[in-house]
Amino acid sequence: MSAVVIHTDGACSGNPGPGGWGAVLEYGRHPKEISG
Repeated sequence: MSAVVIHTDGACSGNPGPGGWGAVLEYGRHPKEISG
């Protein structure tokens, strides 16, 4: 079985405040970037 490696990060401006997140998913040699 192959593994999916996920690298994540997030931040916000103030607490609470507007924020965002991002992640890179790696499955073998097929990376995918997602954010919101």
